[in-house]
Amino acid sequence: MGFFRWLQGQSSSRHALPRDIVSMMERYGRFEYDPQGSGEDAGSIWSQTQSPLRPFATEDLSGFLAALATAVLPVGGWAVFGAERTMWNLISSPNREDPSYNAIMDASLAFLRTLDRSQGHVTGYEWQHWVANGGTHENW
Repeated sequence: MGFFRWLQGQSSSRHALPRDIVSMMERYGRFEYDPQGSGEDAGSIWSQTQSPLRPFATEDLSGFLAALATAVLPVGGWAVFGAERTMWNLISSPNREDPSYNAIMDASLAFLRTLDRSQGHVTGYEWQHWVANGGTHENW
């Protein structure tokens, strides 16, 4: 039955984001941006915000990205930044063509730019996405 459900493109009930996903992503985003200033325990933040999402992310990548985008894009800010970093933590090879992936990356970069985060303080994959979508040093 599980295989048949997968063939139909239906996910099982175990493939759902936690109800508190927005607050989880906000917490993780703040931690990623400023680990010392976030007040989070580095030893437990992973088990509280990342580990619970791994099964969904690894078993249904497109479904995970769509659900994550639906949850965090309306909120923006720290939640979308946390979601962006979560994508890279949990997905070994992100589908850079996936519309949800691109929407989260775009929103996260827009948020980082509002914080006046310099180009030198973004990750290589963030900068690569920025440049691939027409961004430059001058318009960062």
